[in-house]
Amino acid sequence: RVVYGASEPKTGGIVSVCRLFDDYRFTHRPEITGGVLEAECAGMISDFFAGRRQQIKMQRNESADA
Repeated sequence: RVVYGASEPKTGGIVSVCRLFDDYRFTHRPEITGGVLEAECAGMISDFFAGRRQQIKMQRNESADA
C-alpha cells in the first residue's frame, strides 16, 4: 500500500510523467491512496523548495563577494 499527501505532476513517481506503478515491468500493483493531508503536504514541499532556493541564492552571493 502506498499513501502520499501531495502530487508533483512534473517529477512525482505516482501521478506524473513517470507513473511508476503503471510500468508493466513491476509485478506488484499496490493500493494507492493520494491526497492525505494534501494542503499541509503541499505547503511543506513548497516551503522546503523555497528555502532551498534561498539557500542557493545566498551561497552564490557569498561566493561572488569572496
